[in-house]
Amino acid sequence: MNQQPGKMVDLSDVRREIDEIDDGILRLLQNRFDVVAKVKMAKAQEGNSDQLPLRPAREAMILRRLTENNDSRVPDDLILQLWRSIICHSTLAQAPVQINVSSDLFDQRAARETLTRHFVDFPLKPYNKIKMALNSAAKSNFELCAFSATSNWLDHLDNEKYCELSVILTLPFTGEKETGHLIILGKTSNEPTGDDETLLVSKGRLPRDFVPAPLWEVKTTSGQTLTSLPGYVSTSESPLVGLISGNADLALKVLGRYPSPFEV
Repeated sequence: MNQQPGKMVDLSDVRREIDEIDDGILRLLQNRFDVVAKVKMAKAQEGNSDQLPLRPAREAMILRRLTENNDSRVPDDLILQLWRSIICHSTLAQAPVQINVSSDLFDQRAARETLTRHFVDFPLKPYNKIKMALNSAAKSNFELCAFSATSNWLDHLDNEKYCELSVILTLPFTGEKETGHLIILGKTSNEPTGDDETLLVSKGRLPRDFVPAPLWEVKTTSGQTLTSLPGYVSTSESPLVGLISGNADLALKVLGRYPSPFEV
C-alpha cells in the first residue's frame, strides 16, 4: 500500500487490507491444491499413480525462480520455508510418502531437524538396521531412505533387490556427533537444473589435480570414498570417461545426480 507523504494512515483500514490479502493468499493456495488433485488424476489415467510423487529437480527450479524474482521485500529464507511446506504437502496429497531413517541418525537432533526442514511433515520411521530400511523401501515406491554418508549403507547397494534405489539428494547437516551429509535414496529420476551435483563412489580418492575439483569427499566405514562433483556428469562423458579408462583400479561408479542443496 503506497501512502502520500504526510497523509494519515487509518490502522483499521490497514488491518482490513491485510485481511483481504490473507483471504487472497488462502484462495490461491486452495487453487494450487486443486491443481495438485488434477496432477494426481492425470497420473492415475496414465497408469502412473504408483510412482513416487517427488521431483527434487523441479522443486529446486521452483525455489530458485521464486528467490531470483524476489525484490527483497520478502526475506528469501521465508520464501524457502513457505514453499518447502507447500511443496511437501502437495506431495503428501498425492501419496503417503515416508522416510526410513537409521536409528543412529534418528537419535541425532540435528539430523532430524535437517530432514524435517526439507521434507516438511513427512513421517520419519527409524530402523535399527540399514538393511531393514532398504528392504522396506525396495518394496514400496513411496518410501525414501536417509543415511549418514559415512555409514555402511553402500555395503548393501550391490544387492540386486535394491537396484531401483538411487541417490536423489544430499543434505548437509551439522550435528552433535558429526558434521557431514545426509544421503537420500529413492525410486525417482532427476534432470539437469543448471546447478547440480554428481555423487561418485570409488575404491580410492580422485587425483589431486582432477577438474572439476570435488565439492566434498568422505570415506565410508567400509573404506570406500564418496566424492561429490559439481555438475550433472556421466561416466560416458568428459571428464569421467578419461578418468575411468586410465584408472580401472578406482572402480568408480555414479550413485546419483541431483540439484545442489538449496541455500539462501
